[in-house]
Amino acid sequence: MAFFASRFPRREHYRLALAFPRETVFLDIETTGLSLYYDHITLVGWSVADQYGLYLRGESTDRLREALARAKVIVTFNGSRFDLPFLRQEFPDLALPAAHVDLCFLARRVDLGGPQKEIERRLRLRRDGDIADLDGRAAPLLWHEYRRGDVGALRRLIQYNHADIEGMKDILDVVVRRLLLSRRAPRTIWPSYRFAHLRSSLRWSADRSRKAKGRISLPRFRGDRPSVSLASL
Repeated sequence: MAFFASRFPRREHYRLALAFPRETVFLDIETTGLSLYYDHITLVGWSVADQYGLYLRGESTDRLREALARAKVIVTFNGSRFDLPFLRQEFPDLALPAAHVDLCFLARRVDLGGPQKEIERRLRLRRDGDIADLDGRAAPLLWHEYRRGDVGALRRLIQYNHADIEGMKDILDVVVRRLLLSRRAPRTIWPSYRFAHLRSSLRWSADRSRKAKGRISLPRFRGDRPSVSLASL
């Protein structure tokens, strides 16, 4: 894939996603803020086909590394300036797919500029009621509430991340069709599927002590606790 990615202009990398839809990973990160110098990643969510996975700060990165290693194309929204620099900063040895579709810039080519949620509103895409009013500014606050013991805040943060990823699938479908229309491409070469048809879902585990296969657990925050307590000495 690196061969094709290097020979396709970046603006045409979406064509590689169309060629390998089930090997395209949609990725979105949450952080404590916008600064590469003072802030850090709290959560990384991704979806390949109809599966959703996540990395939570402090956990093993094995599943994230495996998902990215198997993917041929990565899709983000403003990832060129945000998600990918953060990933490279925190995980310098993380292997990222050579082909990258940044929807923030691709969507502008069909007059869909602005933040992701604004584009979703223009396309009449709806999010679930619990997170309908959340935007990127809420993510650091939800993480802070989670650190203070509110596991429900982590649940909302994951739901928000998942909605961002699924929204990218819808937006990419619309953008691709508008690009094909603008180029007057014959219908015979239009993709017969939509990325939104490969929709993932959230499945929660009731057990906080471990992760059931394919389910998401909500562990209590332990990042600020010492590994050895006075009681254990």
